[in-house]
Amino acid sequence: MKKLLPFLVPPIRTFNYLACELGITSTIEESIPWYQMNYLQLCCPKTDLNLEDHKLVFSLLRNPFLSRTYLTKSFVEDITDPIQFIIVSLNHGYYVNTYINEYFLPNRQAYYSQSFLHDILIIGYDDDEKILNAVGYNREGQFVPEKVSYDDFRDGFIFCSSMNNTEQRTFSLIIPKKEDFHFNVSFILNQMEDFLNGTNDAQFKYFNIPINEQDAYGKDVYEYILSYIKANTTFWDIRVFRLLLEHKAALLERINFLGKMGYIKNIDELIISSEKLVNTANILFNCTLKFNIANAFGTYEKDKLSVLIKQIEQQEEDILKNVILKIKEII
Repeated sequence: MKKLLPFLVPPIRTFNYLACELGITSTIEESIPWYQMNYLQLCCPKTDLNLEDHKLVFSLLRNPFLSRTYLTKSFVEDITDPIQFIIVSLNHGYYVNTYINEYFLPNRQAYYSQSFLHDILIIGYDDDEKILNAVGYNREGQFVPEKVSYDDFRDGFIFCSSMNNTEQRTFSLIIPKKEDFHFNVSFILNQMEDFLNGTNDAQFKYFNIPINEQDAYGKDVYEYILSYIKANTTFWDIRVFRLLLEHKAALLERINFLGKMGYIKNIDELIISSEKLVNTANILFNCTLKFNIANAFGTYEKDKLSVLIKQIEQQEEDILKNVILKIKEII
């Protein structure tokens, strides 16, 4: 017997918690308007971009197309074998999100090298092959579906325990749900204006990321990314730069969507400008990879990245101002 739930590798995948949810909702056509109203506002701490503590993130609307149920691992283990619990959950249409020690997963960077606890999403199983279908980051850092044997998963599950972290002791069951979600172009307009003003309007209190006076929003995040670049001496955290790339790609996709839906007209020049912005962000990301490999963190590298950040900021500002004008011509 086997089961494989629908899943698409999403365009936003810098962080696992975003990639897993979006990979599920990407299979739901009705969620497209919700997606286009998201991934626009950026947020980061004003003090430190150390991503182990606080990170550059999206401010997001609550996902109305997913429902979650939480159970402790100990509760499940008292009732049945974890593999059997996962199989039953999948048979009922639930995606299973939990934590595992990647030391035991052959296609992960931590395999037989270090203990590394990380969340994993299970989307299917094949009882004949004795494998689970999972998604996560492989040893090349790519977010892709993969097969995990029952034995490897069970070892990783057993050796993933924490007395301090509730999430690591939990099963999260995720199931898609139908929702009557209404697209609101004014919401996008307000977010774009907020982005340019470096604010996060209080009327959007239902963002998943709470409004915090200690955080920077919108274009103001670039100042702190530049500070991070200047202060860094040991390692470029590529997640900062990959998230920026995904943010610009989402803007290009959003402009195409708004044009298709008739909310903006004459978008050819906007598309060209947005493609150039994505290209600049891609160069920035590739530079961080190259400098990490070369162990290069000197003045040349910092100046190179800083110039690209400032270029992105200016390109983006010009595009957003143009989109705002075009939206206001329609509404």
